[in-house]
Amino acid sequence: EPQDSVHAIADGVVAYTTNSPRTSNYGHYVVLRHTIGKAGDFYSLYAHLSGIDVVAGTPIQRGGLIGRMGHTGDGIDRRRSHVHLELGLVLSERFEEYYGKNYKLANGHGLFHGSNLVGLDVASFLTVNHQDPMLMPDAFLQQEEVYYKVTVPNRGHEIEIAASHPWMRQGGAADIAWEISFTRSGVPVAVAPSARAAAFPVVSWVKPFAGYHSWNTRSMLGGSGSTATLTTAGSHFVQLVAGDF
Repeated sequence: EPQDSVHAIADGVVAYTTNSPRTSNYGHYVVLRHTIGKAGDFYSLYAHLSGIDVVAGTPIQRGGLIGRMGHTGDGIDRRRSHVHLELGLVLSERFEEYYGKNYKLANGHGLFHGSNLVGLDVASFLTVNHQDPMLMPDAFLQQEEVYYKVTVPNRGHEIEIAASHPWMRQGGAADIAWEISFTRSGVPVAVAPSARAAAFPVVSWVKPFAGYHSWNTRSMLGGSGSTATLTTAGSHFVQLVAGDF
């Protein structure tokens, strides 16, 4: 079995550890919370571990031991042992409510279910951060290309993820709707007021592409060219981001 140790990419606090490798495609995984000043909380995830050496709620330093590399989870054998690393955001503190309305199976992972985590391009970020250690994830995301925008109705409150990550909030006072900008992988990078009426989430802009938008958006969008619509999965995803469920 692999003996490689897995270490934290930055200072943080252990937010979550799995109890069993059988309850997730990730197998054994650990989530660390990294609070970056006014930029808000970011989370790193380390998956497919064979063993975990940390306890939820405890602080950890950059380079601190998390566990051991393994091959727990779906579709992985010993020959393919590796660490699956993510760095991103928790989409909603109300995830349990959302999950209960959309899934029949019990949620064994609370806020740290994979559907409530969205990751940036961690390889690109770490490469750039190695060259410029002062570059934080929020600044990196603000430089990322927007692939599509979705207009959602204003239900009388700020979009939660923008309220907890102020760098996302653009524009002035709230209007009748919000326009949320996403990268191709689905990371929300901007939230702005919109005067466009929207009874339900609708794609208001997409980067023109000759092929199918589903190829670039984890199947969140359908359509091609300069036209796109939300798929069923995309609609559920946007509802979670917008807190409209």
